Amino acid sequence: MDLSSFPLETLRLWRIRGTLALGVPLFFCLLFSLVRRWFLLPAFLLAAGVIWLIAFYFPRYFRSCRITFPENALLFRRGVWIQTIHLLPFPRLLYAQSLSTPLSRRMGLCALRLKAARYSLFVPELPAEEVALFLRSVGGPDKHPCS
Repeated sequence: MDLSSFPLETLRLWRIRGTLALGVPLFFCLLFSLVRRWFLLPAFLLAAGVIWLIAFYFPRYFRSCRITFPENALLFRRGVWIQTIHLLPFPRLLYAQSLSTPLSRRMGLCALRLKAARYSLFVPELPAEEVALFLRSVGGPDKHPCS
């Protein structure tokens, strides 16, 4: 199983998360700017941050991510400015955990947390079927991971 790119739903999910994470403080800054005008500056900066995350950073980040499975290992490449390569041999894998939030579950996505001795790796949301296939291939449970 090689993943040359993440599904479009993963990008949509992270765009929603970024909008919520910066949109709530933006709302309160705009609300407080009715009382004090200097709150317009943080509101402007937060709005620019939301636009930058959604339009620039998240698409480039998920285009840079690559997951491959060479002989008995997982190779995960990622990074926009600083490129990192993570190699996790399966014999060193202590446990693999699937994670899902209500929103990601509704979109049919699961994230993976892989733990080895003195090392852990978080893989952003993938389709739940591929996560289940990966967990079965490393000896995980046969039930659906994100139910």
